[in-house]
Amino acid sequence: MTPLEIALAWIRDRRGVVAPVIGARTAAQLEVALTVEDLVLPDEISQVLDEVSAPTLSYPEKSFG
Repeated sequence: MTPLEIALAWIRDRRGVVAPVIGARTAAQLEVALTVEDLVLPDEISQVLDEVSAPTLSYPEKSFG
């Protein structure tokens, strides 16, 4: 899997995401991006991406709760 495929598959599977924005500049890039629809992202990769992208509270939000 390429970084593009991983990124698109992960964002596609996020709750609340209607459609990822694909910034393809060529037909070849668009073709690769569209094949992601059939890609199954392994749970291990999805979990790691969830962990590293989890929002963290910082000032001032941290002070309120």
